[in-house]
Amino acid sequence: MQLPRSLKLVTAPGASAAGPANGMVARRGQMLARSAPPEMGTQQPVWECNAGVQRPSGSVARSLTPALETAMIAILMRPLAVGENQMTGNTNRERELGQLFSALEYAHAREILRRLDLDRADDALVAAFKRITIERRARLRAFLADTRRRQALQRG
Repeated sequence: MQLPRSLKLVTAPGASAAGPANGMVARRGQMLARSAPPEMGTQQPVWECNAGVQRPSGSVARSLTPALETAMIAILMRPLAVGENQMTGNTNRERELGQLFSALEYAHAREILRRLDLDRADDALVAAFKRITIERRARLRAFLADTRRRQALQRG
């Protein structure tokens, strides 16, 4: 490769001018050889997660209780009652879910929203939530997203 005289090819330490791939291999080797600081007490590479480091208690992810998740899925999956048409059945489901969602803490509401955003095929709650119409889903998602404001208003 011919470069103008004003430019010169700069290579990383340990890299050859033959190509960047060799330099990256050498740099990776240097990074792997480096160990974590002694106060961490491990010999892991710097970018790897240290299992011995504990997170502050406020950053621990709270998950939904199995009873709460089962209750939501039961509401979404229940068959129509006798004398109930599709519209009233879905309205009743939306109302029941709204009542359940109004009692949730902010962390649980965010967890449900996160799961709905991820839209995983193996998530039973997401699959059950897809059974209701798009408009009802949007209203329930907005209600979940508004949990923090509602709680602040209740506290005064």
